[in-house]
Amino acid sequence: FDEQVADTNEIDAYSTFDKFFIPPDYEGHNWILYIKDVDSKNKLMKFAINKKNEYSGQVTSYEINFIRKLLVNLWPCLDDDKTSLKNLSPYYIQLAICDFVNAEKKEEQKGIYVNNTKELNLLLNNLDIWSQRTYEGERVEMVFVIPKSSHINSQDNTENESKSETICINDVIKEDFMAPIANVGYSAILLDRDCNICKHISLDTDTTKLTNYPVPYKMNSFINYLNQRDEFKQCLVIALIENGDILLIRDNILQFARRRGQWHLFNNTVLDFLMGSDSISSMLYNAILDVSFAHTGGCIGVWEMDKNSLTDAQLDNLFKIFDINDIYDLDVKRQLESYCVQKKIKIKTDKKPWKRSALRKIIGTEMNISNSSFARKKVQELLGIDGAMLLDKNGNIIAVGAIVQIDGGSATGGRLAATQSLAKHGIAIKVSEDGKITGFCQKKPEEEVFNLG
Repeated sequence: FDEQVADTNEIDAYSTFDKFFIPPDYEGHNWILYIKDVDSKNKLMKFAINKKNEYSGQVTSYEINFIRKLLVNLWPCLDDDKTSLKNLSPYYIQLAICDFVNAEKKEEQKGIYVNNTKELNLLLNNLDIWSQRTYEGERVEMVFVIPKSSHINSQDNTENESKSETICINDVIKEDFMAPIANVGYSAILLDRDCNICKHISLDTDTTKLTNYPVPYKMNSFINYLNQRDEFKQCLVIALIENGDILLIRDNILQFARRRGQWHLFNNTVLDFLMGSDSISSMLYNAILDVSFAHTGGCIGVWEMDKNSLTDAQLDNLFKIFDINDIYDLDVKRQLESYCVQKKIKIKTDKKPWKRSALRKIIGTEMNISNSSFARKKVQELLGIDGAMLLDKNGNIIAVGAIVQIDGGSATGGRLAATQSLAKHGIAIKVSEDGKITGFCQKKPEEEVFNLG
């Protein structure tokens, strides 16, 4: 089977592959990646991706490379005449992920992390077993780091008398003594290219000067620690976190996560297509990622408006969708109050003034999430409040924990209906408590633009 079968001209839409893991005949689901043409004689396969809607972005280069790995590993899943998938086994999907995160181009031996992807695959299987176990009544966390450097050796941190002995992590990971070692955010076990144990790594970094990487919040400090040391700057991080999710982080980016028994591909550029590549889209992506892995749920909208120059139409939209007392930006609230007086609209009495006062104290004077002084953790916690957060196009917080007015007779859940209501005037993102992220936009607010996790 030729690895170079991907015809990039056939790829015309953005896909996160969330639905790729569902068999094509599964009722009610759209098959995103499908086989377009098969040449069994020459063992070549062309594929295409269904265009979900006209607002989708383009498939990224690393997604294309992943598709190639996936197709190589899916060849055994084809039926006898090589025209359709008969059994989309999770085994082959995970093997493809192992091949991909190990090195995009396998022939570049200097660029690989492990010598045998089967050991990496076995490590993921063992972590999956731990994700369903507890140790002394608590869920287990584990972190492993595999640097790209070939100089890391399992014997470098060993006493002379046992230097000839090597211990593969897969030989001991099922043992109970492994459970308390290597906690997420604080420590990890360093492995060499053969997945042999090298040493223990403990977090020791200046947490006041952190870079925000597109990884779940509790992993961010540790990724910063690795980047402060030359030998760890390019590494593969494998983590089992407390809620049972398994993370694969490569080159400081979360690329895959296993949750609810399935692997999901994450793309940190998903918002760039809708918002443009800037600090707001990056911060917003990090925020929804943090909420997703905290499993608190959340709803956020970004409207195409500037809080300093709101038009009457924009003020009218705010009034129709939000309670004026849920507007936390005082300048915007004053503009909205003046608008109501001008239009002779009665303003509701604030029944929870203590909530507004407390949240203004908590949020503080810095109201822009794209500013480096605005704590990433604060964004996650504010998004976790029941209700919705609204930002203007510059990243200024307009509302927090706000009740969104939805159309009567909506058949969807409350959070989904609120997100679709926000999407009528910009971009809106819903994060479910199970971690799934769904995005909507203004042109067709009831139609998904993207989903992750």
